[in-house]
Amino acid sequence: MNHATALPAASSSYGAKYAAAGSLALADSFSRPWRGFGAELRRHAAVDAPGFVQPVTEVAIGIAGHGRVSRRADGEAEQRFEAQPGRFCICPGGVPVDHLRLQGEGVELLHFYVDGGLDPDFAARTALA
Repeated sequence: MNHATALPAASSSYGAKYAAAGSLALADSFSRPWRGFGAELRRHAAVDAPGFVQPVTEVAIGIAGHGRVSRRADGEAEQRFEAQPGRFCICPGGVPVDHLRLQGEGVELLHFYVDGGLDPDFAARTALA
């Protein structure tokens, strides 16, 4: 995979919050005939996304770089995630998010988008903490 050239905007709206913040889609799976599942590799600079409803369950896995993610969802306490290679977080679909911020430059995250969500008990045990 050539990381030097960014692809055009993804053909899915799942990563729209990242695209709007200037994050680059380096690769995606949206041309594949998969149903209920998609993936994007994105290079993020600073992200400061206003409120939104998480459209689908999202799993983000650190691939390269280091950054700090903070997120307030459903009016609960602020959640933090240190983005670095090998670390991951899970964001359940359908949850109102008050804000999403990423501090860092050149942070590459592999985002998996899963329609239909996760088992609620699993999501509760593994959500950003």
